Amino acid sequence: MKKLSFAILSAVVALTACSKQEDPVNGGFVEATIVASVPAPDIRFRSSNDADYPGYVMRYIVELYDNTTLYKRFTQFDSDNSDAGNVFNIRIPAADAAKSYTVVVWADYVPEGNTSSDTQDGYYDTQAGLTAIVLADPTEISADTTTRDAFYGVGTEELDIMNATTPVTSVAVTCKRPFAQINITTTDIAYLAASEQPKSVSIAYSIPTGFNALTGIPTAPVAVAFAADADAPVGTAPNISVHLSSNFVFASSTQVALADFTMTFYDDTAENQATADPLTTYEFTNIPFQQNYRTNVSGNLMTMGGAVTVTANPGYETPDIDETL
Repeated sequence: MKKLSFAILSAVVALTACSKQEDPVNGGFVEATIVASVPAPDIRFRSSNDADYPGYVMRYIVELYDNTTLYKRFTQFDSDNSDAGNVFNIRIPAADAAKSYTVVVWADYVPEGNTSSDTQDGYYDTQAGLTAIVLADPTEISADTTTRDAFYGVGTEELDIMNATTPVTSVAVTCKRPFAQINITTTDIAYLAASEQPKSVSIAYSIPTGFNALTGIPTAPVAVAFAADADAPVGTAPNISVHLSSNFVFASSTQVALADFTMTFYDDTAENQATADPLTTYEFTNIPFQQNYRTNVSGNLMTMGGAVTVTANPGYETPDIDETL
């Protein structure tokens, strides 16, 4: 079974005003430094550094918001895969620095060739700003692709460099994943002939395809369909299982959501599904998912007919949401 390791990413954004400030009347600037760092992973989630993903680098985006209006955006890449964090040296016109700003951070992986400008995204399209992030390809939500990982965070206090009474020149932002991870496994392979075992699945979801990093709220769900190859069977009889799918789904930071989706099993690879025979179809209802949590769904999906309803328990405290069907 494929497992994507999770980590809580903490982006510590420290903004320190330069001691030398020019006269705002004469169009001077205030210089500040933004430091984004990635600490060691905690117990629940684990992640690898950039060097584990050849061809990809970590991208960090910092946006400053005046209420809900984007003021400025800064982007930097961890081009040497040092995993040592990123330092942004920025200049803000002194007249603008008199305002206070909300600090929003986004970090994701992009191909090495997409680091020449801020207009080249990877899996996530951020060109409309961090309040309107969308999937570059809505059919690509597989969590089996580790470089699809991403993180976001909002400062708990505003940047207020030139406040005469209590200036705020350092803002700490702790980031987490903007999505849930949904893992699906069938556990009844031992009861199936080789010709009856799934080689791939197709899934029809109704899920959000966009996310607002300022509010922590995803967009309204839309219909999305995609195909994925199943893993090879693991275990010994009678406890043989097949991991069918892992998916990232944008989720709210404030509540548990419920998902309904349809999974169709095929006796051939995802690439050949158009000409393959469907083995069976399973209807999932009320599958709970929550931002920065994993939902693990398992059961006799191939041999138990009919639809099964799973009810979410919003009071769980454990890291994973385990649902056995």
